[in-house]
Amino acid sequence: MQLPGAAPDAYDSVVALEVEGEPQVDTSLTQQPGGTVTLPAHLSEVHHAGAEGLRFDSRGVAERWTNKEEWVAWDFRVVRPGAFDVVVVTSEQKYGRDWEGGHQLEIEAAGQRLSGKVERDGKEVDPANPYWPYVISKLGRVRVDRAGHYSLTLKPQSLSSEKKLGLTLVSVRLVPAGR
Repeated sequence: MQLPGAAPDAYDSVVALEVEGEPQVDTSLTQQPGGTVTLPAHLSEVHHAGAEGLRFDSRGVAERWTNKEEWVAWDFRVVRPGAFDVVVVTSEQKYGRDWEGGHQLEIEAAGQRLSGKVERDGKEVDPANPYWPYVISKLGRVRVDRAGHYSLTLKPQSLSSEKKLGLTLVSVRLVPAGR
């Protein structure tokens, strides 16, 4: 098949692709060109402990996560292996009014287990929604030795909930070490 050198219409050109048979599509969360793997909370597989508890707000952020028996997991694909810093991103309340940290988490990824505490290691503003600041917590480092499909589980060992906020998880990021 040959595409023309110039688009037929300057504003609205359409290309149709016909495929024989059933298309093979990989819809997994995949490492991005910059090397980071982002695992959004709302795309996790949630393991509930009961009818009430962990749920997601309209932004896709976990809220009411106060039960340490609830946990989440993701499947993802790594294209460029290496060492990755594990970063947990949580959300403050609107306008940065409140936040609850001190949660002790265990993460297992690529056959490695690490544990760490959700603390204020940095802050980030989402330009698409600057009213809800993010808190960055660095939990440790994992090594992925080859490209392929992996899973990551996040299980709380203890959750702080004195303010009734609990763990407000936005995402877990695997960031290439040294960045």
